[in-house]
Amino acid sequence: MRDYIRGLLGRVGRKNGWQLAAYAGHRTPDRLQRLLNGARWDADELRDDLQHYVAERLAEPDGILILDDTGFLKKGTTSAGVQRQYSGTTGRTENCQIGVFAAYATTRGRALVDRELYLPRSWTDDRERCRAAHIPEQRTFATKPDLAKAMVLRAIAWPLPIAWVTVDAAYGCAACGRRPAWATSSPSPSSSRCRTSDASITSSPRPPTKHGSDPLPTGPEPAFAGHLLGKRPPQVPWEARWLRRPDFRLPADDRETRRVLREAWERSATERVELACGGGRGRTGTALACLAVLDGVPTENAVAYVHRHYDSRAVETPWQRRYVRRFGPEDR
Repeated sequence: MRDYIRGLLGRVGRKNGWQLAAYAGHRTPDRLQRLLNGARWDADELRDDLQHYVAERLAEPDGILILDDTGFLKKGTTSAGVQRQYSGTTGRTENCQIGVFAAYATTRGRALVDRELYLPRSWTDDRERCRAAHIPEQRTFATKPDLAKAMVLRAIAWPLPIAWVTVDAAYGCAACGRRPAWATSSPSPSSSRCRTSDASITSSPRPPTKHGSDPLPTGPEPAFAGHLLGKRPPQVPWEARWLRRPDFRLPADDRETRRVLREAWERSATERVELACGGGRGRTGTALACLAVLDGVPTENAVAYVHRHYDSRAVETPWQRRYVRRFGPEDR
């Protein structure tokens, strides 16, 4: 992966397998092709990791989200989304792909943080062509402003603080009497009323012990608790469920975990509920993200939602984030 990224960023004339391999000092492109064709990895999860990296190093309260599109010149007709269309790269109509990108900028620096590939109708209306290019079946036509809107709505749930969003006239401008296409009156996940951000659910670093060394937060005692631990926790005076889950691992009993999380979510409407694990980040954060999904937060935004409302380091491992992404509408 490191050699591949260095090749993409390096001074390589044509970034094909052979030239990237030569730049990295490989005799053949086999290793790079195995990475691209055989390795299992998720581009959206890599994007999420990048956003956390940028948040740690560049975030400022007055951060700016910058949206724009650019073109990538192509020779053939098989690359996803390619056709003759206007390219801002050359300033004229070319055979190219178009991508819409989001960058984050502060006085500390700038970085690309999100992207969407524009698929013209010549592609989305031809499902066989889409399947040949491995484009997901659920992908339908969306204008470039629609893609920008989707990225802005995702950005609202990021750990990155954003004070401004900038776009050019193609996406709408006040001067010509049009609202930007991403401007909407619907509430975002971070501003909507969600029980996972209310006092009805308490998250604790560790279950309280009989010696009281881990006191509960202020307020009434919980009526129900879910303890996410590798070992059986001490007894507590309220109803509790032990979900066996070693640190940094996924639940030992996935079905029981989903059942208890749903019960916690339902009871939090009228009772105080506690979720606790050994450190209060990985396992507790994963459970809170699943509760956010149950409460209506889009699955792809749930981890960022917990980072913003609970702990920026919650949901620590890639497999924990993957578990949340697979905790879909069927669990509601």
